[in-house]
Amino acid sequence: MVFARAIACLICALSGSSVVSALHVVSNAEDGMGIYEFSDPQDKMEPYSECDDIESGGPDWDDESLNVEDWRRIVSECRQRQHNESLRHYKELVQFVHVGKCAGSSIGMAIYKQTPYHEIHIRQVDNCRADKQRTWIVSVRDPLARVVSAFNWRNPLNGDSPHGQAGFQQDKQEQEFYRCFRKVNDFAESLQDQSDCGSIARRALEKPIMSEHVGKGFRYYFEHDLECVLAQEVYLIRSETISHDLKDVFGRLGWAAPAEIPHDKGQYPFQHETYLSDKGKHFLQSALKDDYEVVRALEHAAKNGRR
Repeated sequence: MVFARAIACLICALSGSSVVSALHVVSNAEDGMGIYEFSDPQDKMEPYSECDDIESGGPDWDDESLNVEDWRRIVSECRQRQHNESLRHYKELVQFVHVGKCAGSSIGMAIYKQTPYHEIHIRQVDNCRADKQRTWIVSVRDPLARVVSAFNWRNPLNGDSPHGQAGFQQDKQEQEFYRCFRKVNDFAESLQDQSDCGSIARRALEKPIMSEHVGKGFRYYFEHDLECVLAQEVYLIRSETISHDLKDVFGRLGWAAPAEIPHDKGQYPFQHETYLSDKGKHFLQSALKDDYEVVRALEHAAKNGRR
């Protein structure tokens, strides 16, 4: 029993348990067996795990050595795995659909301060499951304004100033697109042309690849899983009313209102090159009719929707 109590105290010191916990040890020392169980009331308040078994078992592996360092390492690795699994679980609960050029980076930074989350960006939503309820937060903006901003953000004429350059050197189609169009109005007015550049303009909207933000709008993101997402818990944060929407949505979710709205990627040379002729605006709005329909469906289904 003396040996059992010594081991219990050692475990106490190494694991940070209270002395009272360590002394509540059940030992079968008379039979030569070292079986130790802590009866700290706090242990009963939390689910017992495999890591608790390892930690409460102590470092004595019946090989005439305490193996303290190995024991510490195994417990630490187990706790880390447990933490990672828990983090994955909570990230799955909140899905953030970061549609490009809808203040998504700023929204993501605000969500990050509240909870783990899974971000979907530059790829389509394909992980919605009817039998797995999640909370969906979607960054939203008027589709026409989003395309104008996306065109300007990726425009190589921004030069060395910070702008959307990821993947540009590898994307021959996006390079071809910007060889055709220096300004967004040139692009918009070409959407119904039968020229080579007209075909390139339509392709950029209908079949975007890699980091082509211009065509990766609401139709693109929700092409496959829209109905599934609409049947779950949806919240919209609109770039036009980002401060109001963040406070509203965070309040609905029981999160603290952001003290300030983080701002990211707002300054670049072509930021204000937004002119569209009546012809260009008409052609672009017609080409984006599916995007507008998706936004209307999201607004109808969202908890904070504007019906």
